[in-house]
Amino acid sequence: ARAAMEATQADLAKHHDDPGLNRAFWLLLQIPMAAKDADFRGALAGLGVEISSSTPSPAELAAAFTQAVTNHVDAAKARTDLGQMAQMAAVEVLADVVTARAAGLFGDPPDQIQRELAGRATEAQFAGLARSFFARFMERFLGYYVGRELPLNIGAGERFPNLDGQRDFVEALALHSRQASLIVETFAGSWYSKARFEQDFSEARTNRFVAYSLKKIRDELAMGAK
Repeated sequence: ARAAMEATQADLAKHHDDPGLNRAFWLLLQIPMAAKDADFRGALAGLGVEISSSTPSPAELAAAFTQAVTNHVDAAKARTDLGQMAQMAAVEVLADVVTARAAGLFGDPPDQIQRELAGRATEAQFAGLARSFFARFMERFLGYYVGRELPLNIGAGERFPNLDGQRDFVEALALHSRQASLIVETFAGSWYSKARFEQDFSEARTNRFVAYSLKKIRDELAMGAK
């Protein structure tokens, strides 16, 4: 893990203000608050997330979220691999929320997805969403770099004797990313509370939160790998 972080530190620090990364996280923050609006569809449209009705399916919401991020980065002419990773991480987190009651959807009200999302607009729930997002993002980010080297290190006399050894390494690195992301959860709730009190969930403020979170996770990963 330490070697992976040393190899990626400069790139991650350089791209902490990536438009795709920042927009994906900002939308993940905004959508639960939009779900508290009586006009859910209109509130989402104001964020650039276009759905066909106020009761979208999980698949439609995920597709609309993806398109909103894509439109933003295309307009800025700033599409990057890092931004794509962040977009996919955010969609996975969003999917986890809207499918939380998948086993009981039969008989649930049509606006159940909106209800599930609105329930995440609290300090504690935001902290959990933030941790989940950064864990998934860092797992993808580290895997992106490490994945290019892994095939070159399998076989007799190499780092991994077989594919099972490589798989174990990837799983361990993913676990390490999830554990390191706990540090975000410890301060995300207080950040959310202060932003709500000051009525400022602007992109600029949220982008600073993203940059600080990534720095803390990088430090935690490097420290935990020693």
